[in-house]
Amino acid sequence: MHLYADNPAKRNELHQLLLQLLPATGTYEDYRMLQKEYFINKPDEWQKWKIKILTQLTVLMRDRIDSAKFLFAIYQDENKYDKIADKLQESATIELALDYFDILFQFSKQKFLKSLCYFSSIYKYQEYNTQFYPLLADKVREHYTKKEITLALADSKSYYLGTFSRYVEKMLQA
Repeated sequence: MHLYADNPAKRNELHQLLLQLLPATGTYEDYRMLQKEYFINKPDEWQKWKIKILTQLTVLMRDRIDSAKFLFAIYQDENKYDKIADKLQESATIELALDYFDILFQFSKQKFLKSLCYFSSIYKYQEYNTQFYPLLADKVREHYTKKEITLALADSKSYYLGTFSRYVEKMLQA
């Protein structure tokens, strides 16, 4: 993108291209660039476009790890940790739970644990996600009491016990 930095006409072409490609292709940095440059004096247009992007990312994040990371970066930038905790169980990867563990634990200890209990990896990413289970389970054991974990697991069983919860449950029984 630095190729476009000194050429306003080319920069505008880049903006137009990114407006069409995001969020399916592009990054959080592209999103922020559009916010700072293209939408700088267009707050109403920015809000409409942002809602569109957040909606698309929310759908895409269930099947695409890069979309989940993109969405969570936006939420983190806006300090919307409640949204991250809510969406964690729907994301394609539990890796994000490790990335945001300390922040989400401080934000809402119980909400975060509940979200972890409901996380279930889709088949496509099952092998990828299970590599994070041991490290995440250790962090959960370090930060929560056995009673807190057991209660959260019991509560989630009445609704749905995700794949990570089943892993933690076996770990507690061992």
